[in-house]
Amino acid sequence: HQIHQTLDPRRQEIRKLTSIHLLLQKLQYLFQLPTKLKEYADENQYELAVNTYTKALKALQKYEHIPSFNHIQKTCIETMESIR
Repeated sequence: HQIHQTLDPRRQEIRKLTSIHLLLQKLQYLFQLPTKLKEYADENQYELAVNTYTKALKALQKYEHIPSFNHIQKTCIETMESIR
C-alpha cells in the first residue's frame, strides 16, 4: 500500500509530462506544415500534400481564431490552391 502511495504522484507527473510532450509534437507538426506542403508541391508530390493538409485541417480550423494558426492556415491554403 505504501509503495502505491509513493508511486502514484510520480505516475500522475509522468502522465502530465506525456500529455505535454504529445501537445508539443502536434504544435511542431502544425508549425512545420506550410514548409512541408511547399516542399511536396515543389516535388510534384501532390497526393502527399493533400493527405498531409487534410490530416491537419481539423486542428487548423479549431484554432483559426489564434493569429499564428490563422497565418499557418492561410499559408497552407495558398500552397494548396497552387496545386490545383
